[in-house]
Amino acid sequence: MSELTVRGRPLSAEQLALIRAIASQAGQTRYAISRAVCARLGWVQPNGRPWDMACRYLLLRLERQGLLTLPPARIASLRRGPPPLSAALASGHT
Repeated sequence: MSELTVRGRPLSAEQLALIRAIASQAGQTRYAISRAVCARLGWVQPNGRPWDMACRYLLLRLERQGLLTLPPARIASLRRGPPPLSAALASGHT
């Protein structure tokens, strides 16, 4: 495996083993896995919040490389932004 880095930090073999162990526990969501990994590895932002999105990015990279298996995503995608113009006109908002 080529060395992985997250936010400029290298990912060690021990950290990868820990991430795999956390991800292999049945019945978890991707969010729960990400929060557990952040807590166990001490990955927090300067404001004290977990590096959740960076961790989820890492988890997706590891899954794409075949290094772990994640549970299926609960929601495929959330559409951000205002509704399309046609929906706004149909609801009477102009």
